[in-house]
Amino acid sequence: MRKFGILGHPLGHSLSPQIHTALFALDGETVDYQMYDIAPEELHDKFDFLSTLDGFNITIPHKVSIIDFCDRLDAGAQRYRSVNCIKVGKDEKIGYNTDVIGFTKSIAALGASLNSRVLLIGCGGVGRMIATEALRHGADLTIGIIPQDRELVEEFIREAKQTMPDAKVQYAVTADISDLPMKRGITT
Repeated sequence: MRKFGILGHPLGHSLSPQIHTALFALDGETVDYQMYDIAPEELHDKFDFLSTLDGFNITIPHKVSIIDFCDRLDAGAQRYRSVNCIKVGKDEKIGYNTDVIGFTKSIAALGASLNSRVLLIGCGGVGRMIATEALRHGADLTIGIIPQDRELVEEFIREAKQTMPDAKVQYAVTADISDLPMKRGITT
């Protein structure tokens, strides 16, 4: 039986074992999927054990620190410097980032386009990836933030402008968003 799991800390809230076991079952496969609640200071000592699995998902706080344990990163993990899945092979451990794939597929399934005016609330880890992807698709992006995230979003905008000089991106404090000149309603 193949073995998988989720790595994070803390993990008490995770539904990953139920979700992934059910997804494998849809493919006709029975797997052993466990939670591995490992604190950041324990990761180095526990990685050899994780390498005995067939693969594992990664959540906070390990999405960046786990990169040092990968032999290779896919394009998304390289772009976003964040890994949320590792495939353990015979000779290498490959880090992937699938966070944005779910987002972009959802947009496509809605028949919507990121090449339009986009309002994104938040600029944390996944928010930054979504913002980058929106800009890569030509969005006129406004990022809604809480006041204490001002430095974080300004840093993101500087980085985005370095790689995409023509990027259209601004930010607003969420309490002020209703004052922005945005078209009301959803258009596809």
